[in-house]
Amino acid sequence: MRRRKFEERRKLAEVHCASCHMAPSPSSLPVNTWANDVLPSMGIR
Repeated sequence: MRRRKFEERRKLAEVHCASCHMAPSPSSLPVNTWANDVLPSMGIR
C-alpha cells in the first residue's frame, strides 16, 4: 500500500512539474522548502 501511494504521488509530481520544466529530484530541497515555498508558488505560474 505504501509503495502504491508513493508511485501515485511520483507520477502526479512528474506530470505537474514536467509541464513547465524538468522534474527535479525530491531530495534536491528540504521538505519544508517544498511545502512552504516551492509547491505553493507553482500554481501561480
